[in-house]
Amino acid sequence: MEDIQKLIQQQLAPFLAEVTELKQRVSLVEQLQQEKADLKLQLEKALLENEQLKKNQKTNMATNNSTVHSNNNTQAPQQSPPSSSTTADSQWANVAKKNINTPKKAQNPQKAQKQLKTQKTTKKDPPTEGMLNWAYRGFTENTGPTGYQFIHFRNPARTNQRTVRKRLAIIGISNRRVLAVQFPTKGIISLLVHNAYADDIKAALAKGKATPMNFDPHHESVICDPKHANLSVQQKQTMATNIYYSRMHRLCLAIQPAHVGSSIIRHFNQVNNQFHLPDEIVTDFFKARAEPSQSNISSAQQQQATEQPQKETDLDEDLREEDFMSDEDLETLQ
Repeated sequence: MEDIQKLIQQQLAPFLAEVTELKQRVSLVEQLQQEKADLKLQLEKALLENEQLKKNQKTNMATNNSTVHSNNNTQAPQQSPPSSSTTADSQWANVAKKNINTPKKAQNPQKAQKQLKTQKTTKKDPPTEGMLNWAYRGFTENTGPTGYQFIHFRNPARTNQRTVRKRLAIIGISNRRVLAVQFPTKGIISLLVHNAYADDIKAALAKGKATPMNFDPHHESVICDPKHANLSVQQKQTMATNIYYSRMHRLCLAIQPAHVGSSIIRHFNQVNNQFHLPDEIVTDFFKARAEPSQSNISSAQQQQATEQPQKETDLDEDLREEDFMSDEDLETLQ
């Protein structure tokens, strides 16, 4: 008998599960129907309010137009004082002239409507949590990560900065987080980012199986131009080092605002890895920053430089202060 009951329970189990699932679906349908009814009521209420606003707007415009016509049709009485050569008559004439009512300028109905709309929409919303955090950061010490780092990726295809930044935006990485896009050698993309955003950027790229790679800017493999194939390993390493120093020098001079470039070059002067910048590079940077016009360049060289077309560089041009602000900071300014 027990075996029969177990067998019946086993056979009924799928049906009971289906009944439970059907009950859940019925409950969900009822919930959706209730939400639909609520939304319908809200829509009807909004339509009624909109209709009432339109009526009020027409009433206000009609009132303004009637006021304008009444002002235009009203003519101020003109008083002509009796002509007399006495001083009293002359003073009375001046007073009467000042007291003549001049009609007020008619108000533009479109302008009045715009002012009415502005008054309705100028209610200030309370600050959000992000806005409050931004405000408090102006009076507290920075406790987050500081400094900068390069994130390198392999890219066998030929590309440019515009394409790289477009791809970053599609992935969901804000280009304000990426201070510079560089191509230190063939097939390598280098992203200069602040340490506060580095992990988020790596995580976003990791979703597409993009793995960062180790890169040494002083390695001889950086020099891959066939015309330098006959150079020794030491010569290639020296050339790669000079290229890296020159690229960082130009990058920090080009970035705006100026204090960001100064912060970047100071950071890489203090690190003890392959991206370290020697003291002489930092000295040359601040010297060039203090003296933007180089007096040792002849006028002929300057004219030749202006005549030559501007070549594409590895620098991101036209960077501004908002490019280095967080999304919350930028929203509060907008």
